[in-house]
Amino acid sequence: MNNRGYSLATVLVLSMIIFVIGGAGLYIATTNLKTTAADVRFNFADKASNFGILTAVDDINRIGFCANTTNSGTVGNASYTTNIRRSGRICFVRSTGTMNNARVVKTSIIQSYYGLGLYTVRGNVNATLGGTGVRLSGCDRSITPTCFMPAFIASGNITTTIQQRACGNDTGSTGLYGNPAVLPNVIFDDLIPLFFNVNCFNKYAPTNSCTSPSDVSLLEIFRDEFTRINSLTNSREATFNNAQGIPVLDMTNIITQAQSRENNVSTSCRYGTQPAQTTLNLSNQLTNCSEIRIESATTTITGTRSGAPVTIYAFRGTGGLNFNNTGINPQWVTIYTNRQLTVSNASNFTLYTNNTSTLNNNIGESDSNNPATVSFRVLSTNTVTTGAGVVLRNGTIIIAPTDVNATNSNTAPQNLVASGNITLDDVALFTRRIAFSANSTANLWNSVIYVYAYACPNCSRTSSTSSLNACDSDQGWCGWTGSGITLNLGRNPSDVNIEQPTIFISNNTTVRTDSPAATYIWGAWVGEDVTYLRWTGTTTTQNFRGFLIRNFPTNLTLTINISSNFNMEFKKSLLDKLSQKYWWFRKVDCVLDDMSPLTQLIQTRMSAY
Repeated sequence: MNNRGYSLATVLVLSMIIFVIGGAGLYIATTNLKTTAADVRFNFADKASNFGILTAVDDINRIGFCANTTNSGTVGNASYTTNIRRSGRICFVRSTGTMNNARVVKTSIIQSYYGLGLYTVRGNVNATLGGTGVRLSGCDRSITPTCFMPAFIASGNITTTIQQRACGNDTGSTGLYGNPAVLPNVIFDDLIPLFFNVNCFNKYAPTNSCTSPSDVSLLEIFRDEFTRINSLTNSREATFNNAQGIPVLDMTNIITQAQSRENNVSTSCRYGTQPAQTTLNLSNQLTNCSEIRIESATTTITGTRSGAPVTIYAFRGTGGLNFNNTGINPQWVTIYTNRQLTVSNASNFTLYTNNTSTLNNNIGESDSNNPATVSFRVLSTNTVTTGAGVVLRNGTIIIAPTDVNATNSNTAPQNLVASGNITLDDVALFTRRIAFSANSTANLWNSVIYVYAYACPNCSRTSSTSSLNACDSDQGWCGWTGSGITLNLGRNPSDVNIEQPTIFISNNTTVRTDSPAATYIWGAWVGEDVTYLRWTGTTTTQNFRGFLIRNFPTNLTLTINISSNFNMEFKKSLLDKLSQKYWWFRKVDCVLDDMSPLTQLIQTRMSAY
């Protein structure tokens, strides 16, 4: 009683201290348990993420190719999701492992070689390789040690009766050569980014691999590389902003502006006001005029312009217009006209026309001081005819409609018609179709050629032979036609050791040759959408060097039979010339070791948590 309750207070204080110590111990134990459990979950998530990325990399190594895919799976109580995205030949892999609230992300980059082959075809493919006289070789015999790639790759079944051999056994005889020679069942998304430095062929097409506004299409590259800003309209001469991939010329606006501009041409710079004025010599007539208005009927423009560049407007006469014997003009000549025009022996000129025109003799010459200089440009919404034996060198020809919907028909006039032998050397040609003269020789060297007939635009896109049937029933739908022609695409018969590769692109159309005398395709032949190379009648050996690319729709069935007279071989130096000349054509990397999928190594691996 004398302590007055101090013992009770002491007991309470000591009890509180013991409770705090016990609670702290319990908290520490609980926290430690949670930390241990979190570490376990993290380790499981880490292992799942690692398992997912290794699985994806193993799959890429196994087939040598990647597509834009997403896969998921489980590892014990943990799960993973892998996302694969391809850019050209690089595969970006992202794997996310999760367990409860633990999440681990790992990324990897791996290069794929497969998907890039000599003959590469997308679609639901059933291919048969056999017969006599067939040689498919992915071996570059011009390089020591051997550089090689698969000779035939398809996203479908491949059946072959031809013995497959390694590149070391390639003696030039028939057979399948490469390591491996063929690669079947490869998942393809889009072939265009594999061979070109772009994201897709046409970003306006209903199905394309351009998913971002910043993605670049091949047709946009063509617009920027081969069309210019017109001085009268201050806009691009041509665009490709339609689903069909057809170039559309701004010719109506250009002609309208030109006709308006000619009204303001000085009276002293008008030619043909007198009946005797029928031949305008640019060397010594109207030499102080930067703009000239033609008023006479049939008029010939000749001579060279050594002063300032000159623009000629020819809308008022009713007769034909001749532009010839001008040689290499030191200054550029630009002609706007709606009259029929014939050009002969001329260089350094641009022609804008909505009427028919004829190109005769030698058009365009290389500038010895600057070989890359474009020496002529023809932009037309009507038929362009070439004379027999014509040589077109170092220029651009765009034959296109002014409205994609109104003129895309089998009778549309936006065609190049050859009247005899024709040589294109270092020319960019855009045309609906090419009509080669029977039994003629077509030399197509160092050029880019795009035919856009877009056959059967109103038929069902579920038909795998739509362009083939359309071309066979009406040659107006063919990308090119010709009987008994000798085709030297990229090959100069006078010296076959000089490589002059050409890129030929066929957009949803069949190129047809009846009873060809000989066919050489050296460079890159690209088929976009439903496309075919068609030979009828008796055929000679078909000789390919370089890439044969068929970007067939993935939902359509395609049957390929290579049975006789087919020779295709890898030629790296030839393809290197294309990539050196056109920055948008991907460089071919030489594979020196055994290109088995298991030998492909991860280039870079990094992890982030």
